[in-house]
Amino acid sequence: MEKTIQKLVEKILGVPVQVTREEANQEIVFTILIPGDLTGRIVGKKGRIIKALRTVLALKASKEKLPYRWRLEVSSLPEEQ
Repeated sequence: MEKTIQKLVEKILGVPVQVTREEANQEIVFTILIPGDLTGRIVGKKGRIIKALRTVLALKASKEKLPYRWRLEVSSLPEEQ
């Protein structure tokens, strides 16, 4: 699932991103780490892009029959100076 998230987000943004996976309390949290100035592009107007991404990933999760609930978070990488 991490590779699917990474491929989709990289196609949307056009830059490499990192995806981490953490499991705790019967929940899987996928965190997308992107450059700070691109956060708005992944969220989109009124959250449309991130909602569409979550919808596609919900279909993938049901197909893979993930045993837990899952959540998708977006976090920005610290700016390099």
